[in-house]
Amino acid sequence: MRKSVLAPVVAVLFGLTAFIGTNSGVAQKSGMGTTKNVQKDTSEEEIVDVEVLATSMQFDFISVTEARLKKGCSDEPVVNIPSEVQIGGKTYTVTMIGEKAFDGCEGLTSVTIPSSVTSIGMDAFRDCSGLTSVSIPFGVTSIGFYAFRGCSGLTSISIPSSVTSIGWYAFSGCSGLTCISIPSSVTSIEDCTFYGCSGLTSVTIPSSVTSIGKEAFHKCSGLTNISIPSGVSSIGDVAFSHCGRLTSINVSPSNPNYTSVNGVLYDKEMKKIIACPGGVKGGVIIPSGITSIGERAFEYCSGLTSVTIPSGVTSIGERAFEGCSGLTSVTIPSSVTSIGRMAFWGCDNLDVVIDNSKGNVSVDDFTFGEGAFDGCKSVTWKK
Repeated sequence: MRKSVLAPVVAVLFGLTAFIGTNSGVAQKSGMGTTKNVQKDTSEEEIVDVEVLATSMQFDFISVTEARLKKGCSDEPVVNIPSEVQIGGKTYTVTMIGEKAFDGCEGLTSVTIPSSVTSIGMDAFRDCSGLTSVSIPFGVTSIGFYAFRGCSGLTSISIPSSVTSIGWYAFSGCSGLTCISIPSSVTSIEDCTFYGCSGLTSVTIPSSVTSIGKEAFHKCSGLTNISIPSGVSSIGDVAFSHCGRLTSINVSPSNPNYTSVNGVLYDKEMKKIIACPGGVKGGVIIPSGITSIGERAFEYCSGLTSVTIPSGVTSIGERAFEGCSGLTSVTIPSSVTSIGRMAFWGCDNLDVVIDNSKGNVSVDDFTFGEGAFDGCKSVTWKK
């Protein structure tokens, strides 16, 4: 179990404070980090470094009336964060849980966050693997990068409608998380927000969301379906890759940017195939009119046994069919001029036939070990 090292910071000892004489009228935070000044009455003295020894909680100033929880790791499994602290005879409201405040507190099982808190900092609860429950109060507006990353024991979490910002990797690696509802106050699901949430079976994306970041739901192996609302205008690369139980990606018919056919995600013009759900079984016939198979579009669709690529497709993106171990045969038409790096990498049962009768096929095989057909059973060029 990782234990905090009590760094010298301005804090409170539940009524016990320490003073040294001064005429400055300014309270200064010394120790690590940038010195912060807090204007005080001239009759008061400078507060020196004081630690909250009873719970290992440490606070520092962020304004004249506000305090930030700097470090809260302790041996106690249950922690109640106070809404106010007394420092030098003044009352300060706790409004922030600072960066890495509980980082690595593996013994922590439950934490109560007061309604005074408005932001949860980067890495605040990272790798708190024993944390099973947490309630984020209304009033919190931002959840920082990596805030709950690696909280593998967390089974559920309630995000209030006051939250407008959820940072990258905020819940990544929360493998015990089974369901989550994103409030309508959120407009963007950032890169890798739910990366590796293997226990996640359902997620509700509100109509307020306009963008879904790169790898946002990557390796959510328990996810079975997902619905894209009408306002989404941007979906990052491999947002739903490695989701082995995902059988359909459904798009609102009124979405002007994307569409879905038989659970497969396309751009609205039906020119590009963006993502095939990882749980697809059997064969897929790509519709005529498609000109591009996107990067990692079929990546690790291990249940895919056949795919028909129509004449008219000109490019097959990087890693488009990587790891499709169930594929046995694919014919690439003469219209294809570009085949990306690792396009069929690891398709070890696959016989590939490439129609190069026009002599214009370009294959990205430059990097050793990452060639387009590395690991395939056989590759035949038709000339």
